[in-house]
Amino acid sequence: MHSLAREEDGYPARLGALSPPPERIWVEGDLPPPGVPTVAIVGTRRPDAVGLDIAAELAGDLVRAGVTIVSGGAFGIDAAAHRSALAAGGRTVAVLASGIDRPTPARHRPLFDAIQRAGALLTAYPPGTPAYAGQF
Repeated sequence: MHSLAREEDGYPARLGALSPPPERIWVEGDLPPPGVPTVAIVGTRRPDAVGLDIAAELAGDLVRAGVTIVSGGAFGIDAAAHRSALAAGGRTVAVLASGIDRPTPARHRPLFDAIQRAGALLTAYPPGTPAYAGQF
């Protein structure tokens, strides 16, 4: 795990464009290099089968086209997008609503481990921070 301040090399330009941007982020794994296209796929935690299929197909197609998938780590659409990106051999980044050492939901720990190996976990919350509803 490492952290990056907004003014440091390696801090994602798109995060820096937010208003206000996070002053510091924590990363476990490897963020995509600058210039690599990224697409966020997010959605409900309780999708139907059609929604899961669409998210998975979209993520797989995008990864095969060289795009990095970005999502949360939640149940439902987020997890389907990450799993499909991983199955297609691509890069994916999970943006966490907690400290990097406390990813939520805990039942997704194997998924978070796989994401970290094939991409990165990223958060604006320091280690030890639990997830609260307002942080998602």
